[in-house]
Amino acid sequence: GVRADTIMIFSVDNINNSIKMLSIPRDTKITLSDGRNIKINSCLGFKSREKFLIETVKTVTKMPIHYYCEVNFESFIEIVDILGGVDYDVPYDMNYDDPVQDLHIHLKAGMQHLDGQAAHDFVRFRHNNKGEGVYAPGEYAQGDIGRIGAQQNFLKELFRQKMQPQYLLKASDLLTAAADDVKTNFTVSSALDFIGILKSTNT
Repeated sequence: GVRADTIMIFSVDNINNSIKMLSIPRDTKITLSDGRNIKINSCLGFKSREKFLIETVKTVTKMPIHYYCEVNFESFIEIVDILGGVDYDVPYDMNYDDPVQDLHIHLKAGMQHLDGQAAHDFVRFRHNNKGEGVYAPGEYAQGDIGRIGAQQNFLKELFRQKMQPQYLLKASDLLTAAADDVKTNFTVSSALDFIGILKSTNT
C-alpha cells in the first residue's frame, strides 16, 4: 500500500536485443527537500505515489525512466500460475510467520516445483522465525542485499524456463490477467512489441 517491497529497473535495448536488470535496495536512504531522511521504498506513501518514486529513482540512478509497472502480490502469484509454476532449487529451509501481514512462509530446501503462492513466499523471504534453525541463512545474513540476490536468481530461472515459444504465446493472456491488478503506463500493444526482443535474448 504505502511501501514498495521490491524495486527493479529493466533496461531494454531494442538495437542489440538485450535486457538488463538493476535492483534498488528498498532501504536506500534518500533526503527529501525539507531535509528529512526516508527509505526509498516509502516514496509510494506520498501523494503522487508512482510519480514521486520514479523521479526519485531517476535522481538516484541518473537513468531515464520511460515506463513503470507496479505489480502487487496477487498478480505476481497469478502470473506464475499462468506460466505453470517454476522448478527451483530452494537453498535453505524457510520458516517465517507474520500474522499481522498474514504472511506464512514454509518451504523445504531442495529442488521442487513452486506454484504462484510458493514463488511469492520464496521471493519475500528474509529470515526465519527466531529460534527456528539459522535465523538468516547464507546470503540472507546480508539483509535486503541478500534477498535481492535470491530474487534475481529466481527471475533468471523463471526467464530461462519460460522463454519458450509455448509460453510466449501466452503473452496476451498474461497481460489480460494482470490488467486489473497491475498499474502501468504500458499499453498491451506496446508490451507485445517487446515479444520480438524477448525471443532474441538469452537468460
